Amino acid sequence: MIIDLHVHSRCSDGVFTVEEIIREAKARGIGLLSITDHDSISCQGEAVALAKKSGIHYVT
Repeated sequence: MIIDLHVHSRCSDGVFTVEEIIREAKARGIGLLSITDHDSISCQGEAVALAKKSGIHYVT
C-alpha cells in the first residue's frame, strides 16, 4: 500500500483543493492519506467524505 501522511491543501499553505488532492491520490494508487494543513481543520470533513467515496483510507 502506498501511504502519504503529509499533504497540505488550499485550506492552509498548499496549492491544491481537497478534491484535487483526493483525485490525484486515487490516480497514483495511494491507499492511505492524511491532509496536514497548518492551523486549520476546516477541510477535514470534506477530505474524510471524499476519501471514503474514493476508497482511500484517511487519517485525521
